[in-house]
Amino acid sequence: MAAQPQSEVNTSVEYKVGAFAWLMCFVFIILGMVFGCCLIPFCSNTFKDAHHKCPLCGAGLDVHKRL
Repeated sequence: MAAQPQSEVNTSVEYKVGAFAWLMCFVFIILGMVFGCCLIPFCSNTFKDAHHKCPLCGAGLDVHKRL
């Protein structure tokens, strides 16, 4: 069943590492958190960009960039 134009759906979200995650990694390194703490931005979805897709057809709808 195909969605009609302008229909309301809950999107599927995929998180991908973006510029903000890399920036926070470097900030953590500068602050002296080099023993694994600098990897936190790559493990937490809070620091990643959110890519929203239609659950029916898989088309990309929006990208919420953190930076």
